Amino acid sequence: MRVFRGLCLLCFSFGTGMAFAQIPHVEPQILTKADLGGKVAMVEVAARFVTAIRLPEAVNSVVVGDPSEFQVEHSEREPRLVFVKAISTKPTETNLLISTTSGRQVSLLLVNRGEIASPGRRRVDFLLRYEPAGGFFVAPSGSRGLLGEVLARRRIFRCAFRLSFRTGRRNRFPEAS
Repeated sequence: MRVFRGLCLLCFSFGTGMAFAQIPHVEPQILTKADLGGKVAMVEVAARFVTAIRLPEAVNSVVVGDPSEFQVEHSEREPRLVFVKAISTKPTETNLLISTTSGRQVSLLLVNRGEIASPGRRRVDFLLRYEPAGGFFVAPSGSRGLLGEVLARRRIFRCAFRLSFRTGRRNRFPEAS
């Protein structure tokens, strides 16, 4: 009986060691991209991990090149998020096309390096964040915009109030249109 227990303990310890050897060691990454178009971005994914892609606009549709190797999900409850997961543990690549409601397209290359028995850590993109390129609003010529209109009216009322106070004529303000 002692021999059986010892044998079971030995098999259990070898099994536990092998299970720990299969846990992937990853280096999680969070990427931020400034623009949506022009280039194909590479996204590193791995089995047992999910990658989230956040866009500045609502997503209209997603299409993955090889749906048997990668699972891609998009929910209407989170219109700016796309989730990507590698199904296979072997090295694979495919493309992903995301279309937004404004008509823009984002083209991505999904790369799964597989479970390589290497001592180093694998890079996995946990979040890919697209942000709108920094810019500023320039009002069209001939238009003051809402803020300019409010400030102009404020100046008119202030001048009219000072004029009425100096001349003694009260309640003579220009009509607001």
